[in-house]
Order: sequence, then structure tokens, then C-alpha cells
Amino acid sequence: MGEKMKQKLDHELEHVTFKAQDSVLKRVKHKSFRTKLSKWLNKEVEVPLVPVATTSLLLFVSITLNPFLSSREEPVDSSVSYKEELIEKGGSVYWRSWFMEVKQHENKNEN
Repeated sequence: MGEKMKQKLDHELEHVTFKAQDSVLKRVKHKSFRTKLSKWLNKEVEVPLVPVATTSLLLFVSITLNPFLSSREEPVDSSVSYKEELIEKGGSVYWRSWFMEVKQHENKNEN
């Protein structure tokens, strides 16, 4: 029964020819990696202007304003008291307590 149907179909379609065989085979045939890469790189890309511009502007503003906003108050070093005074010895400036500690350490090393 299948054989009869095939023969009938072949007889009905013998005057029909398929002319686009080459183009179909080109699309179906496996392409090399180089061809695929070339086709992928040659695609046109559309970039929406409004979201890109908005994102760029926000990034620019956040980078620009960050130093100003973060430098309002710097943390105070708790080891330095505001009652400390600066002293000048040998052309350099020291906190008095630090200078005294170094001097005591030098005196201990001399003994």
C-alpha cells in the first residue's frame, strides 16, 4: 500500500522541479567556526540612546560627587588627644607625647 502511494505521488510530482536546492543546501550545510564568527561579528547592533546616556550620566555623577560626600567628616584618631601639643625638635614637628616616648626608649637603650 505504501509503495502504491509513493508511485502515485512520484507520478503527480514529476513535472514539479525544485530550483532553490543550492541555496537551501548552503543554509543547511554546517559552517566552519571562522565563518560563524565572521557572520556574528558583522551583525549590526542597535544601542538605545536614552538608557545608555542615563546610565553614563548617573555613573559620572556618582564618581564625581563621591569624594565630596565622603570627605565631610574624617574619623578622628582616638590615640591623639586634642590637648596634645606639637613641638619642634631638630627641624621636625612631633606630638609631645610621642616625642617623650621615643626619648624614654632611647634613655633605656643607653643604660
